Formats: sequence, structure tokens, C-alpha cells
Amino acid sequence: MILRKHVPLHLSRASLVIVALLAAAARPAWSQKPGDSFANFEPVEEVREKPGPNGEASEDPLLPKDAQELLKKFETEQADARRQAEKKKTERRQELVRQLEALEIRHAK
Repeated sequence: MILRKHVPLHLSRASLVIVALLAAAARPAWSQKPGDSFANFEPVEEVREKPGPNGEASEDPLLPKDAQELLKKFETEQADARRQAEKKKTERRQELVRQLEALEIRHAK
């Protein structure tokens, strides 16, 4: 019943101007072909060396010695933290398995 009644839609001039401005602003984006912005892009070769086989950064001739030492110290601390976290995760997983096995035995009776 409510939807059967015909209600005319009247837009004010200000709203028509706003809609026209939005359409005009969006028009340049519509006219571009996809991928045009990177058509002439050529990647620059990496100056630094890639990380070593274990993920550690190799010697960087662009960095001073003290900066290299700080990076090595950080990487060592990061590796230690990863090992400790992995150890804790393994211990918690084993404890969870033990608890689940105990529950299984208790509920199987």
C-alpha cells in the first residue's frame, strides 16, 4: 500500500550542481586505461645485497661498522627470541595434548 503511492522526486539546483561536479571529477579516472600509470615503469636494481641463507643480513658496505654491529646484535636477539617463542609454543602444545588425552580417557569411561 505504501509503495503504490507515486511521489515525485524533486532535486534542488544545489544538489544537481553537486552531482554534476562529482561526475566531472570522476570522469578523468574513467577515461584512463587500466595499467597506464605503470606502463613506462622500470624497476631500479637493488643496491644492497640480499639476506643470507639463514635470513641474516650480509655485510653492507654502505653502512658504517658500528651500524653493522648494531644490526648483527639485533638479528641475534631476534633469532634468540624466535627460538624461545618456538620452545614455549612446543611446550604448551605438548601440555595441551596431555590434557586432551586425559579428558579423552575420563570421558571414554
